[in-house]
Amino acid sequence: MVRKKQLPSLVLNDPQGRLLYNTSTGGQVDHATFNDTGNLALRRRNSSILWESFRHPTDTILPTQTIELDEIPVSRKTEANYSIGRFYATAAIRVVFSSEAVISVVKRNGQEQVLSPSSIPPFSDNYYRATLDWDG
Repeated sequence: MVRKKQLPSLVLNDPQGRLLYNTSTGGQVDHATFNDTGNLALRRRNSSILWESFRHPTDTILPTQTIELDEIPVSRKTEANYSIGRFYATAAIRVVFSSEAVISVVKRNGQEQVLSPSSIPPFSDNYYRATLDWDG
């Protein structure tokens, strides 16, 4: 269940009402936008962004998303349990999932390593995601 309260946050609860996630934006949310790339943004009245899902990665990265050094994607605990699991990624400076569906890692020494295969069908005709699964 997704619910926007009259508080500075977006709260996610499971069907039993247990808290799954709270954005804690630090400002008053006026509205939310969910764009074609999959980025959910909570915005002020003037449309500036208070919080966005692309800056808070979980276990999945989407095309046009970049994960910076301080943003650590983690796996879920089990297939059905979405609490923090045992797998995470921290080695690179930046992970980039381009709009062409190419995933690359920029290492601490500045070298870029492309992880995707060279022949990928067009992003415009397909939906892509990269997920850090619970079992690695």
